Amino acid sequence: MHEQKRATPDYPIDKLIAARWSPYAFTDRPVSDDDLRSLLEAARWAPSSYNEQPWAYIVATKAYPEEFQRLLSCLVEGNQAWAKAAPVLAVGCSRLNFTRNGQPNAAAIHDLGLASANSIAAVVGGARQIECTINGIGERAGNCSLEEVVMAFRIRKDQLPYHTGINTQHLYPASKLLTEFIAFGPQPNKAIVGANAFAHEAGIHQDGYLKEKTTYEIIDPKSIGIPEGRLVLGKHSGRHALRSKCEHLGYNLSKEELDVVYQGFIEIADRKKNVADQEILAIIRTLKLSERMTKDAPVSGD
Repeated sequence: MHEQKRATPDYPIDKLIAARWSPYAFTDRPVSDDDLRSLLEAARWAPSSYNEQPWAYIVATKAYPEEFQRLLSCLVEGNQAWAKAAPVLAVGCSRLNFTRNGQPNAAAIHDLGLASANSIAAVVGGARQIECTINGIGERAGNCSLEEVVMAFRIRKDQLPYHTGINTQHLYPASKLLTEFIAFGPQPNKAIVGANAFAHEAGIHQDGYLKEKTTYEIIDPKSIGIPEGRLVLGKHSGRHALRSKCEHLGYNLSKEELDVVYQGFIEIADRKKNVADQEILAIIRTLKLSERMTKDAPVSGD
C-alpha cells in the first residue's frame, strides 16, 4: 500500500487541509505493461461503425524518457506542469476514413468521448434534432449521452439558450431502469447519473457541501430524480460530516458523544476505505449501551 501524500506547510494547518492532495498530483507508481495492454485491448474490442474501431492510441511511459518527453511536449504549457508527474501519457486519435472503401467515416469523430460535445456544437450551429441514448449506451462507442446534453442546456442557459422539453426528473429513474434491463449500469464516475456523480468524500469537500451545497453541486440532484447528494465517509471525513450522517441515521449526539463515536469511526476508517452506515450504527449503539450500563450501575457507599 502506498503512503498517502501530505502537504508540508511552513506553519501548522488543519490536518484535513494537509491531507487534501490535488487530484492532479499523480502517483509515481508505474503502470505495468500487462495493465496497459489490457486497457488498449478493451478499446480495440469496443463497438464502432462497421466494426472498424477507427481509433488508435499513442502511449508513452516513464520507462522510455525520450518518448515520454516528446508526448508531454504536445500538451499546452499549463498542462505540462502537472502531467509530467503521471506515470503514463496517452493520446487518442481517430481515423477519419473507412478502410473498406476509403469513404469518410462520419462516426469516427464522436468515438473518443466527443459525442455530447459535438452534438451541442451541432445545435449551436443550427441543428434542431440530435440523436441520443440513455447513459450513452447503444450500438457503438460514440453515442451521445441524453442526460449530459439535456442538463448542459438547462444549467448553461446563459450560453446555450435551447429548450428540449424533456422532464429532467426522469433522467435518473430512466438510467436505473435501463440498468435493470441490461444487467449493468454506467461507470461510477459517469456524469449526471453515475453512482459517484453526487457523492462527496474528501473532508473539506464534505464540510463545504454541508454549509452550501451549490459549492460542489451546480446541478440540484432533485432536478434529475435523485433525492439528494450523499456523503461517503472515510478517513478524511471530519466531525461535521459524521454528525450529519448520524442525524440522517436518526441520532442527535451531544458533543461528548460525537467525540466518542468519532474515535471509533477513525479506528475503522484507518483499516478500510469507506465506513458503511451499519458500522456507524454499531458504534452508536455500543456507546448508548455503555451509557445505560454506567447509569444503571450500583453505587457503593463508604
